[in-house]
Amino acid sequence: MINTFDDLKTYVTKSIDLYLKENLNEYKDIKEFEKEKKRREYLRNHLKNAKFGDEKDKEYVKEYIKNLITTKGHSLNNEFYIDNKNIKNFINFNKELDIYLIYLIVLYVYKRDYNYKAFTNIIENNDLFKLKIVSDSKGYYVDEKDILNIYNKILNKKDKRFFDSDGFNYEIHLDILVQLIYEETYGNSNIDELMHQDIDDIGIGLSGLQTDSIPRYYKQDKRFCYEGVWIKYKGSLIDLRFLSLQSFKNLKNIVKESVSYNQKGQFSKSQGFLLSRGKDGSRRMACIDPFAENSALWIRKFTAKNMDFDSMLGDYKNASLVKIIAQIFIKSGASLPICGYQGVGKTSTLESLAEFIQPFYAIRVIESTFESNLRHKYPNKNILTVQEYGDVDLERAYEFSLKTTGDIYIVQEASSDSMVVDITRTANRGGRSVIFTYHPNSPKKCILEIANALLRKGIYKDLRDSLYTALNTVNICLQIEMDMESKQRYYNFYEFIPINNYKDFKVVPIIEFDLDKKEYVFRNKISKEFYKELYRKSPLDEDRKLLKEIFQDK
Repeated sequence: MINTFDDLKTYVTKSIDLYLKENLNEYKDIKEFEKEKKRREYLRNHLKNAKFGDEKDKEYVKEYIKNLITTKGHSLNNEFYIDNKNIKNFINFNKELDIYLIYLIVLYVYKRDYNYKAFTNIIENNDLFKLKIVSDSKGYYVDEKDILNIYNKILNKKDKRFFDSDGFNYEIHLDILVQLIYEETYGNSNIDELMHQDIDDIGIGLSGLQTDSIPRYYKQDKRFCYEGVWIKYKGSLIDLRFLSLQSFKNLKNIVKESVSYNQKGQFSKSQGFLLSRGKDGSRRMACIDPFAENSALWIRKFTAKNMDFDSMLGDYKNASLVKIIAQIFIKSGASLPICGYQGVGKTSTLESLAEFIQPFYAIRVIESTFESNLRHKYPNKNILTVQEYGDVDLERAYEFSLKTTGDIYIVQEASSDSMVVDITRTANRGGRSVIFTYHPNSPKKCILEIANALLRKGIYKDLRDSLYTALNTVNICLQIEMDMESKQRYYNFYEFIPINNYKDFKVVPIIEFDLDKKEYVFRNKISKEFYKELYRKSPLDEDRKLLKEIFQDK
């Protein structure tokens, strides 16, 4: 009888299960007993955590599987002992391959040169990050044809690292065989390798039909919700059409299991959705029916958090002036909302701006779930981050942080009216300043939304009173825009100046990106009143000197 890949996969899972269940009492020597007990516990922990994003867990399990199938004596009659003579019985690259196996080969080849940036180099090196026509409109997508073209380039090149006289060598066969076994047993199915690549977001269950029943009016190409994976790269969504999770059941299982690491509360149909995080610090949001039309999962990787503000600005003319102005506002204690559409990089920008906060000020961070990991990036600054957890909502987490002698408060997302109220109170009473991301997509709406939040929460009954507080809380905003063609962010600073005795206000540009000239243009100095406030709050002579140089001497 010839064994198949499925037989091999079953052998691996049964062998591991039997090993973990073996009676430890056979070990009479206490030292050997303890050593073996630790070995099994170590394996259990890695198996349990492998799908949650920590590559150390994944690589340990894969190495265990590799040893299991390539070491004689593990298997009865050595049925599943793999070597360079029989491996093609289980995986053979010289036969006709399905698109997923072709993708794994392509990714494997690129990983040898680019490691965690393999997938982004697949996109960039093969000109795949460009707008294409999708259903009569433009979008970004990668399909089977794109992957096949890259695969054919690899075949034509015949790199000696991957090929021998018979085609692809034993090493690549074995590594991909182990990956296939791993991801179908202890990993994350067809998105497993993608989850360890340097991309921003991964989403599944976000396109196509929710059942295998096709409506009569459905005129598009047949596509089910388990087909296709969406990623976000440089602020744009790319549809990876060549990837499929194969079934509704598999989609549902991956969605539920991916958010079970340190899970808060139950994830059931009555709950509907769950916010969690991976062991790698990624944010994971999942939903299931009937709350949503089908199971879906978003994984936010926060790879851009490693970028500094210089990298995010690009090399446009006067970009260095934008950085100087940002430094001035941060160091002088200005409260700063960072506004813009979803996906333009507000959170990444906020994290990079924390670089400018002086180490003699205490930073307190409030998040819905641990994402920014600012202490990883700024280990020598006084930082404490608190999150929403269990019965502690964001407002209570904020209240706690106010009692921890903070100076600068960073709010990862001002997502509710209550949070906006807390921000105004902090900026005007307890803290030196508050830096936060906010959803309004234009500068004027930023102030109006703060004022309306105060009205909605009953803090004021008159718009003039709420505007007065909003304008005394926030004098400036940083608005981020993104160009879809160039995939470049643009940063614009605006000042809010009250007029008509705080009945209204005007939005004055300080520095803006000129889309026609493709450069940053210094538009206006800040108002005298705002200048005086910043001068008074600037802690060092060098800060006051820079403030004077930019906004008074010119």
